[in-house]
Amino acid sequence: MSDTKELVERLRSIPLYEGYGEESDLPEQAADALEAKDREIAELRGTLELVRTRVDVYRDRFREEAARAEALAAKLEKAKAAISSVRGYMTNAVIDLQTGTKKQTTINTLNGGLRISLEALEAIDAS
Repeated sequence: MSDTKELVERLRSIPLYEGYGEESDLPEQAADALEAKDREIAELRGTLELVRTRVDVYRDRFREEAARAEALAAKLEKAKAAISSVRGYMTNAVIDLQTGTKKQTTINTLNGGLRISLEALEAIDAS
């Protein structure tokens, strides 16, 4: 039995007399107030449990979102590296064309840049 319940029972069972021997309703009022506070505490505990459950749900969601964001950031870094590499190949191809390098050398340079860009796109699509 809870302490509040015991106290309420005691308050209700022990008469208190005011002046002139009249029975007072103060113990009954105190018992009612204690019971009301007990109900309020129980309701607050239920609300607290609900809030804790929701916090757990949101914490899990944020963890999942953070993991997705990290994975996306890694993909973006790989794409950035691939784009930088392709840019290097394209710059070399332009230099090859401007300096009159053999046609096959320019074609090989362009194919290298295309290969890297395709690999990067495939890696992004696969993940």
